[in-house]
Amino acid sequence: MVLLLACVAWMTPARPHPGSTTEAGCHLGLWHHIYHPSRLIVHAECITVTGTIVDATHGHYKDGVRHEADGDTHGWLRPDAPYDTLLDPGNKKDEDGNIVFEVPCFFKVTQADAKPACKNWHDGLELPPVGSHVRMQGTYVMDTNHGRWMEIHPVTSVTLLGAAAPSAGAPSPRAAPTDSTAGILRVWVNTHSGVYHCPGDPWYGKTKRGTYMSEVQAKAHGYRPAYGKPCGGGAAPARRRRALSSDIAAWTLASLAEKPSAEHLAGSAGVP
Repeated sequence: MVLLLACVAWMTPARPHPGSTTEAGCHLGLWHHIYHPSRLIVHAECITVTGTIVDATHGHYKDGVRHEADGDTHGWLRPDAPYDTLLDPGNKKDEDGNIVFEVPCFFKVTQADAKPACKNWHDGLELPPVGSHVRMQGTYVMDTNHGRWMEIHPVTSVTLLGAAAPSAGAPSPRAAPTDSTAGILRVWVNTHSGVYHCPGDPWYGKTKRGTYMSEVQAKAHGYRPAYGKPCGGGAAPARRRRALSSDIAAWTLASLAEKPSAEHLAGSAGVP
């Protein structure tokens, strides 16, 4: 009974309220790194949304996100049809009909009152490039400092569902070397971020600093998979098929065709 009551409490959406450093969010303590958190009105402590990352800078930055003075990203997520109810007039008027997503302490902080929140901490979340279809998790808030638009802020996780189409004239990724004795395909390790990418990933062989190695070696050196999804190199085919089926099932549950209610949005927090 106690467990049941705890689950019901978790799935009950919070009433809109000003954020604070003690906000539960998605349970990663990210609200400690939000400056003046009361400017954000929390509508759902932890939601999961699917959509496509679009360029919020109109070509000004290659990564497609605005580099805010407080160190946060200011990106745009074009929500899939079931989630377009998350948009409000501010999003449609000022943000081209997109949900704003903000990763805190991602860039260098130049805003004086935001520096304490990011002191000695940097969010190393790996953002997929513009055009990627993703599943994004975080706190659903209204930003009262600007046009009163809705945001996912802070972003807790981003999972790649579909890679972006290559732009015209974009360089092709470096060929993936294989182990000459075992034929094992290599992963690409971004030695700056500590994240490794699988063949077919938009960043495979493309980051400024990096090296190829097997996935086993990458894990042994403490590197982590991009978007939290291991490549599965060296696994038996049947095992890979089972993993793929699980991924598809999880994605299907997260992308229900019906428009989500507030309870559904809050209940989706547990999707990995």
